Amino acid sequence: VRSNLLSALKHLRSKTRDLWFWIDAVCINQQDNFEKASQLAQLLSIYSKAFNVCIWLGPDDGEGLGYRALHFIANIINLKFLDQTVKVNHLGEVAARSWFQRRWVLQEVAASRAASVQCGNHSVNWVDFADAVQLLMAKIDHIRAAYSSSTLFKQDPDALTHVESTGANVIVDMTNNVLHKGRGGLILDRLWTIETLVMASVAFDVSDPRDTIYALLPLA
Repeated sequence: VRSNLLSALKHLRSKTRDLWFWIDAVCINQQDNFEKASQLAQLLSIYSKAFNVCIWLGPDDGEGLGYRALHFIANIINLKFLDQTVKVNHLGEVAARSWFQRRWVLQEVAASRAASVQCGNHSVNWVDFADAVQLLMAKIDHIRAAYSSSTLFKQDPDALTHVESTGANVIVDMTNNVLHKGRGGLILDRLWTIETLVMASVAFDVSDPRDTIYALLPLA
């Protein structure tokens, strides 16, 4: 068990009830290519049937990043927009986490019936996170003007880039559009070809070049 998974389990465990987790790194023998290939066809079904897909971004940064970012998202969703615009760096810090650069995560979120974003002990549901990103993108010119004139811009001039140009915005857009779902999140149809998926996800990382295709194949 690697350090990131150990940290996630420590934060997600419950003292009062049993919890069941599907963890790719544990449930699939990563050294057995035959097993990995056979499990690949089942991943979309696994994620679609899960009660909740947890998007673990890692522990807090010791300065309340998780709370600041997720509180910012809550305010955006509640339309407290103008007062919160200059605090976009909070969301930018979260969007800069490595999870948003991984190609494999696209199917995890796209197939899920419900998902949550967790940073340390703080979490927000994926729908609210996605809505916040889309609201910010719709007002990006206003945000850029407000943020660039704030003192926070000097502290983190790349915050808008993390939200606008990197994985968070692309993941939200793709996961909202690649699958046609029915009641209860039932997958009815796949809407994008493998060629379209590869082109749209060109900025995402893979540890094995073959995963450029394999990470997207269940969605095509």
